[in-house]
Amino acid sequence: MKLNLDRLTTDLAEYESRCGFDQSESILDFLWYCYSASNPIDDGRIRATEEKLDPVFQDLSYEASNSLFDLISELCLVYQRAAYFEGLGTGFRLSQELNGT
Repeated sequence: MKLNLDRLTTDLAEYESRCGFDQSESILDFLWYCYSASNPIDDGRIRATEEKLDPVFQDLSYEASNSLFDLISELCLVYQRAAYFEGLGTGFRLSQELNGT
């Protein structure tokens, strides 16, 4: 257990310095950060989808393509974060049901 607490303390310090984490923010945000940093998604589907977008980006100016890519990335992160939180809530409710509480 001590090893896990040491790791979380180290991760929290890194998160605070990289993301400006404030203790008043949700601990769920920190857990999501740790999860996403530890479990990168790279199974080929992302690159395949990016390749489908290449023709669209080629027709845009450099600034416009950067703006569009940033917007798409932000949208993906919002969905990923929402799905993570929903998964935690679903797991918690399932645990309660299985334990009869």
